[in-house]
This record gives sequence, structure tokens and C-alpha cells, in this order.
Amino acid sequence: DEVQGYFQNDKNFMTAYAQYLTYNGLPEEAVTLYETLLNATAHNAPIHVRQAYITALAKSGQTEQARLMYRSIRASLQESGKMNTDLLNGLSGMAFELGDYRDSLNMDTELISSGKVNPGDLALRMARSYHKLGDLKKSLALFNELHKQARLSATEKIEYADTLTTAMKKGMSGINPSHIESIYKEALSSSTNKVGIALSLARLYAVQPEESANAVNYFIYAAERDATGKAKTELVDFLKSLGDNPTANAEEAYSKALNSFPNDSELMGVYAEFLSWNEETRPQALEQFLKLAQMQPHVAMEYAPKVEQTLVWHQAKRAYMSWYEQLGQAYQGINGHKLAMARAYYQDKSSTPNLHKAYALYNELMPVYGEDAQFVSEFAGLLSQSEDKRMKERGVQLVESLYHKNPEDLALTLAYAKQLSYSGKGQKAIPLFDKVLHHSPESKEALLGKA
Repeated sequence: DEVQGYFQNDKNFMTAYAQYLTYNGLPEEAVTLYETLLNATAHNAPIHVRQAYITALAKSGQTEQARLMYRSIRASLQESGKMNTDLLNGLSGMAFELGDYRDSLNMDTELISSGKVNPGDLALRMARSYHKLGDLKKSLALFNELHKQARLSATEKIEYADTLTTAMKKGMSGINPSHIESIYKEALSSSTNKVGIALSLARLYAVQPEESANAVNYFIYAAERDATGKAKTELVDFLKSLGDNPTANAEEAYSKALNSFPNDSELMGVYAEFLSWNEETRPQALEQFLKLAQMQPHVAMEYAPKVEQTLVWHQAKRAYMSWYEQLGQAYQGINGHKLAMARAYYQDKSSTPNLHKAYALYNELMPVYGEDAQFVSEFAGLLSQSEDKRMKERGVQLVESLYHKNPEDLALTLAYAKQLSYSGKGQKAIPLFDKVLHHSPESKEALLGKA
């Protein structure tokens, strides 16, 4: 930009500047420059300039205009009989840029047949054309030869490795993942595109279940260097998938990711979700959700439904009572913390004050969980321990009401039978125990209840 004014009449400089603009996100400006150049030469500019103009048109979205110009040039050269090796090579390049890969391949084949062109000079374009046309075998044969001859740049090595990866995913035989890995690493050592290559390596490892640790390492490597945040999104998505991989050490993977991004709310949230799926690690999930709320209160509320679900699933204990209270304060509007507290109090059956606290909480939560069979069964069980006959009867009525809405629910049928039994209505309970045993003959609770 600084020196453009000094060289605006220098065709070579202006052509190089336009080419720079084309490949650095400013193809519209490049089109303007090329049009100036073409007008200055009465549209008799060298073929490579017209090819570059067509490329700029295509990249700026003016595909139809680019195609018209390409066809015009091709027809003109064929009619004039002036077609030569350089012109045919230029036309092949134009066809490739416009996506006419079959035409480009035909012209490249004609050039090689003429014996006037080194096949190696056309191999990269032909490899790309074959790839675009879906002939990965021929594409890889050319890429492989170029790699052996050390004729691939770092960017082109990435392209070669990407093509190998595509072929491997499509089930092509004879492709060794370690060979793909070595090419990516070659490119990584000399390329400035560290993020892109690391992501390619991570994706390569991601499709190999036993390589999940390497996948995580490279996703983290990319995410630490990517200012756009896209690499971290891929890291998070991959971590979420580890639950389906029995060979993966998901706990270690999350630990590595959180060491690199200790205050990242999204990572903390998905880690807590991961922990919530297993009863043994649910207490850790609650601790993680609490930590998230304390560190990132402005984003914590989006996880409130998951916190609620985790508390409902969780095996409540008195030892976690302070967590329940803090979670209720941090995640406004949830009720799961009260349910966990009620269940924790209910466990202490020897303490009348705690049973009273449990009763108060269960009673308060009836409008929230009154249609949930597990909740109603628990509440009814608590009521059945009362010395007050009215309390016992209320327990029976709660379960009975829900049972009549869901008579095919065996868990609810069993709960209703037990409540009838506890309240001295054995004759009504026995047919219900029989109903459960008909579907589940090994049910110990139904057998014992009937006995």
C-alpha cells in the first residue's frame, strides 16, 4: 500500500500486488486492479495475468463472469491456431480455478503427452483435480510421488495428509495412520499454521479410539494458540464424546484441559456434566457446579437445569448438606437442593427432629414433584412411619392417586401395595403384589410384601 503510488505504472508490480490482494481476503480490490491492467494493454495481457484475473473474479463471487471470460479466451486461442504449451497450461489453470476439474485434467494430460512439459510440474494440480473428482487413489499416487521428491511445501504437506486422512475414513486400504502423523509433524516443524496442523493431527487421533490421549494433547495445543476460540470448541466437543469411548481416560483428559484453561466456564460445565452421569462421581459434579457458580456467576445459571437434574439423581447424604444449601443460593429457582436435603434428613430415621424437617421439605415440594412416582413413594414412606393414622392415610392417598393415573407403572404399583400393607390393608395389597410378581417373579420386595 505504501509504495503503490510510486509503481502504479509498473505492470509487474501491479500484477504482484493484485495477486497478493486475491489471496489475502481482498479479491474485489484485486479485480479492480486487474481491470486497470487489462484496459492498459487493450486486453492483450499475458495469459498468466488473465488467469489471475479469472481467479480474482471467482474468489470475489463473480463466477459467471469468470467462466465467460475463460470460455472467450479458450475459443479465441483455438480459433486463432496460436495455442501453445504455455497457453494450454494457463487455460488448464483457469479451468481448475473455476472448478472444471475434468477439463483441467484433460488439458494436463495433453500437455504431458506432448513431451514438452515435465510431468512433475503438473502433478500437484492433477492431484488436487483427482481429489476434487473423488478419485483419491490417483490423487494420493501423485501426492506420494511429490512427497518422495521433496517437492511439497508445508502447506501442501498438510493437504497431502488431509487427503490421506479422508481416504482412511472412507475405508481405503493400505493407509498407515503413523504415515499421516509423520507428514503432519513434518509440516508442523516448518509451517506458521501451527493451529491448523495441530487440529488436523487431533482429528486424525480422534478417529482412533486408542489414541484419545494424543487427540486431547493436540486439541489443547491448538486451543492455546487459537485466538478465534474455534479450536477450543472442538476440544470441548471431543471431550464430550469420550464418554462413549471405553478405552479413553476421560478423567485425565478433562484434567489436562482444565489445567490449560482453569477458569473456562464451558469446560467446567461440561466436566461437571460428565461427572454427573455416574453415581460415584456425582458428589464431585456438585462440587464442580458449585465452583463454577462461585467463579463465573454470570454464566452459571445456564447450567441450572443440569444442577437440578444432578441433585434429583444424587444419593443424598448429611455430609453434603452445606453444599445443598450453597447450591440453592447460587442457582436461584432450583428445587433439587431441597429434595436432597429432605432425603438426607429422611435417612436419619432415629432422629424425630430430622424426620420432622424431612416432612416439612417433602410437603413443601409436593407442588413441584407431586407427579413423580419416586418422590411420592418416598414421601408416602415417610408418612407411613408416623404414629398419626391421618398421616398414614395421607401417604396411601398420595400413592393411590398417582397409581390410578399410571396403573401400568410397576414401581408405582409396588409402592402403592406397600403403603396399603403398612396401613393394615393387606387384602387390598396382595393383588397388587401379585400384579408385580406376574411381570417380575424375582422381585424380592414384592415377595416379602406379599408374605
